Amino acid sequence: METELAHLERQAERLAQLVERLSAHNQRLERQVAQLEADKRILEGKLAQAIRGIERAVTLLEPEEVSDV
Repeated sequence: METELAHLERQAERLAQLVERLSAHNQRLERQVAQLEADKRILEGKLAQAIRGIERAVTLLEPEEVSDV
């Protein structure tokens, strides 16, 4: 009975260690996801800005329409 209890205690300790390690990995992954989301927002803003710049350039290069007055 004593050895069985000792075995269960060792298993419980091992499980606790694994939970700690998984928690640390999870926290690291959550930080990485947050950084990736921030990077995505920055890139989306830069892309929108680039698109607006290209649209302005195209507008300036297009000949103005002449109205028949």
